[in-house]
Amino acid sequence: MERRCHRLLSTLFIALENHGYTAKVDECGRPAMEIARQVAALIIKEKYRQVRLPLTEEEKKRAFNPKRPWRQEMQSTGLLQLSIEPRLHPMLSQSWVDTAGEPLEQQLPEIAAVFLAAAPMLQERRRQHEENERRRHEEEMRRYEERQRQQLERNRLRGFLELASRWKEVETARLFLDALANRTAGGLDEVLDDRTVGEWIVWARERLAAHDPLEAGVAAVFRTIESIDQWTYREN
Repeated sequence: MERRCHRLLSTLFIALENHGYTAKVDECGRPAMEIARQVAALIIKEKYRQVRLPLTEEEKKRAFNPKRPWRQEMQSTGLLQLSIEPRLHPMLSQSWVDTAGEPLEQQLPEIAAVFLAAAPMLQERRRQHEENERRRHEEEMRRYEERQRQQLERNRLRGFLELASRWKEVETARLFLDALANRTAGGLDEVLDDRTVGEWIVWARERLAAHDPLEAGVAAVFRTIESIDQWTYREN
């Protein structure tokens, strides 16, 4: 039986390899054929049948169901069955069985014909799969780029608002500094930590000028905004 299985598979493999199929072993260790990167396993095994056998007197004594005076048993049929897994196509046959008038050897041309008919279908299926994968990838890239664009816009707006906040802080601080200067009333020479009040006022004006985003001009403000990218601020 084992030698017969080997002969059947060998004959089928040789015939299909001449038409572009490749014989291989699938991930489950089963003999298989591959075309268009689609792998189909060839499973060949003996068929068994379920029969009912009358119980012996001893079995009747041990039987848990006295109304069923028989037992079921699987018996060898001596017939082989060849199946393709997974099915190559819903319209194509998947399994063949020995019969008294037509053993599997005589059915090999039909089995090979199924593989040959499936080849263009499998190639088209592969083409469609690759096309769908390409479209899916393009759509994912489009969504990613859109997310990146939106993040860039949010970051640049955030940067602009930060500059506006700095400018407002500087304007408020200048008003406060002007109010302080107006209250000195001749006390500019008082020394505080090695600086006179007048020097402290000059120091404060210099610091405010350095902190004011408008001091460098309008173009500098927008150069700062332009330098911000989608990675400048990391959201939690």
